[in-house]
Amino acid sequence: MLKSKKSSRTSATSAQKRCIDALLSLLADVAWDDISLAQIARKAKTPLKTLQRQYKTLDDFVPLFPYYFDERAADNLENCNGSTIDCLFDLFMSRFEALQQHRRAVLALHHRTRHMPALAYQMLHPHLQSMRTIMRKANLNPKVRDSDIAAYSLLAIYALTFYTWERDQSPDMASTMAKLDQLLKKLCSIDIFAAQHTQ
Repeated sequence: MLKSKKSSRTSATSAQKRCIDALLSLLADVAWDDISLAQIARKAKTPLKTLQRQYKTLDDFVPLFPYYFDERAADNLENCNGSTIDCLFDLFMSRFEALQQHRRAVLALHHRTRHMPALAYQMLHPHLQSMRTIMRKANLNPKVRDSDIAAYSLLAIYALTFYTWERDQSPDMASTMAKLDQLLKKLCSIDIFAAQHTQ
């Protein structure tokens, strides 16, 4: 019985990833409003009725994207070494590298949420969870990892860097890296991070 339940959860996760992969692929060439659940189901090789049981519209996929890119970022960075700031830099850049692989789709998604505040709000909690994942991987101490101030501080850095990445046309994301480096150095002025940085 336990094995059956575990298999079911694995299958559900796999199907979910296929659907998000399909949506990202479609967004590279098709406008958001022109994509249907039927197109996603067909591309993901998932029965439409199965898809419709979980998702009523494309907007239902939006809160899943931060978690999706958490996994893609993990694929880009196996180990995190060096100082806290160096580690945070590598972790953030691994995320932007994952975003860069789906640039047109991510920008289309961003445009969608920017014009729909309620949808953007749904992404707040997933993004905060992503920031906590980054803090854990950067080996920040539990006091820092459990701090809402720390999570929101990193989310602000991510948002400001994303704004630069959105306009960064360089193949090596030079402007994005420069902005991220600048913001992370300022992070050390926040007491909770300054204490961590000196450890």
